[in-house]
Amino acid sequence: MKKILIGLGGLFMLLVAAVLIGPSLIDWNAYKGEIANAVETAIGRRLSIDGDLTFAVLPTPALSASGVRLANIEGAATSDLLTIKDVRIRVSISGLLQGRIAVEQVELIEPVIALEVLPDGRASWDIAMSPTGGAAETSSESSASTEAGVAISLASLTITDGVLSYRDGERLERLSGLNAEISAKSLNGPFVISASVLIHDMPINVTLRGGVVRPDQPIGLTVGVEVEGLDARASFRGKAINPGPEASLVGKLSVEGGDAAAVAKRLAGAVMPPILARQFSINGDLNASATAIALNGVEINLGVVAATGAVNVVMGDVPNIGAALAMTKFDLDAFYRRPKRRQKPQPRPLPPRKQGLKTSPMQRIALRLSCRNI
Repeated sequence: MKKILIGLGGLFMLLVAAVLIGPSLIDWNAYKGEIANAVETAIGRRLSIDGDLTFAVLPTPALSASGVRLANIEGAATSDLLTIKDVRIRVSISGLLQGRIAVEQVELIEPVIALEVLPDGRASWDIAMSPTGGAAETSSESSASTEAGVAISLASLTITDGVLSYRDGERLERLSGLNAEISAKSLNGPFVISASVLIHDMPINVTLRGGVVRPDQPIGLTVGVEVEGLDARASFRGKAINPGPEASLVGKLSVEGGDAAAVAKRLAGAVMPPILARQFSINGDLNASATAIALNGVEINLGVVAATGAVNVVMGDVPNIGAALAMTKFDLDAFYRRPKRRQKPQPRPLPPRKQGLKTSPMQRIALRLSCRNI
């Protein structure tokens, strides 16, 4: 009986080892074609995996792929909407045992994202599920899973050294050095994003909190922006309406800093008069889209100068800026009086050296003679 139990225990351990180690011994590259076909059937975009595809169970279930490319829409300037050097996905075992998919971490190494709005109004990132039977079955399965209680959460998505570009006609904006960490309670949010990026070689830090994403509903947003090495910060609290090419932001905008002249020089390269080297703040109601920006109910405060009104910007090759401001405060004497700068403390003078008694040569000789006679 003892031998039988030992044999069953050994067989059980072999089965467990096969389940845990076996997936790492399979050549998953043979399934790349099936995965690509499934993605193309679901979203209508061609997926290519040029590198290796691996899967392992220990120490946690993990999927890795290299050389991943997702095709762009027809007519776009770039052939790929997304290219990624390496993708690594790690899933929690305990979550799977509880009937939910808990993605512990997704790593995107050197992704390149090409967003584009075509002349006919189509957006490269507008991906809709295919109306074919395969896509409908996929949607049904997803709904059934949700009804069954399978929830998908994303603990952490990290982006390392990414590039993001946005093209609209002849206008092209490019962000590089993108590093970000994103977390979400579900695939529909809410989201928390912390990112750093280079815009025109200027390092910028961004924090964003987004609400739950619902079809045809605005998304609540709270955004904070800072430029490294610059005493200034901007914040936005509002919502994003109609995500896509016609998206717009509506909410409260606040900008403040310690030196208006330094901010203008750093951001726009404009040399401002020294009298503008003062603390400042700008607050107003923002309504912004890809084609126009409106700031209404604006309040501008520059210490001894204050104004209210509205500012409008129409985007283009040369932005058209219009403003209607009414000055509510202007202290002329204080304005032309330069802000007092903190003076460096002056070093304290050293105390005078203590000097000895002054004696003449004859006195010193007499002193030596008197000492010898003692």
